[in-house]
Amino acid sequence: MEITMQLIYGTNILLTRGDSFSKSFTVKNNGEVYTPTAEDTIVFKLKKAYTDKNALITKTIDYETLKLELDPADTGTLAFGDYVYNIEITTADGGVHTIIVGVLRLMEET
Repeated sequence: MEITMQLIYGTNILLTRGDSFSKSFTVKNNGEVYTPTAEDTIVFKLKKAYTDKNALITKTIDYETLKLELDPADTGTLAFGDYVYNIEITTADGGVHTIIVGVLRLMEET
């Protein structure tokens, strides 16, 4: 099967530092919903800039729920401001596909 994942741009997250976050998403291949399997790996990475070598947060996302979950400890010590993130899927055949990119803004509690 040819894999050509749909990339979603501009999926921005506003989050109060130290709060919990949970959001489900859908993966699409050529416009059709792609159902990941246990052989696929889905990873969220948060960085200050896309050019940074190391991620500040790396989370493996469950292939069955397709739900990104951040715990209070994940962002509790990060500085306020904008960060960039992406979600990638590595398919069973070894293909790596970035499926979501966006900005996560950590805000102060009001």
